[in-house]
Amino acid sequence: MEIITKRFLLREFSSDLEPAFLAYHADPRYAEFCEPEFVKPEYTRELLRLFIQWANEQPRRNYQFAIVPLQNPKELLGCCGLRGEGYSDDSSEMGIELAPEYWGRYRYAIEVASGLLEFGFRELGLQEVRGFSISANAWRIGMDS
Repeated sequence: MEIITKRFLLREFSSDLEPAFLAYHADPRYAEFCEPEFVKPEYTRELLRLFIQWANEQPRRNYQFAIVPLQNPKELLGCCGLRGEGYSDDSSEMGIELAPEYWGRYRYAIEVASGLLEFGFRELGLQEVRGFSISANAWRIGMDS
C-alpha cells in the first residue's frame, strides 16, 4: 500500500530503511523530545518491526508509512500514520514524524498530512481523525510555510 503526494511517496516500512530510521532516532535534536528509552536502538528496531507487522495484519487498524521523496524512494525523510487501534472503526489518530534535517522545510508536514487525511477519509471511510503535538512544535509552525 502506498500514498503518492506531489513530492512524496508514503510507503510501507521495510527492513532496508532500518539504518536511516535508526540514524534519525539517534539524532540529539530528535532525542531532545523523547524519553531516553525511546531513542535506544533496541526500541527503534522493535518499532520498525511493529510497523512491518501492522502492514500484514487483517483486519488492519494501524497504518504507518515511511515518508520518502518520489525521486529517491530509499531516502527516509520520516514516518507518518493513521492508528485506529483503541478507537471506534470510523476514527483514527494521525501522527507525523520528520527527521530533524527536514523540520520546517517547505511545507513537508502539511503535504504529508493532506495525503494521509485524503487516504483516511476516502479509502478507509474514517469520520474522525485526531492529531496531537508536543508544545515544542509550536515554534516550528511559522517555519513550515
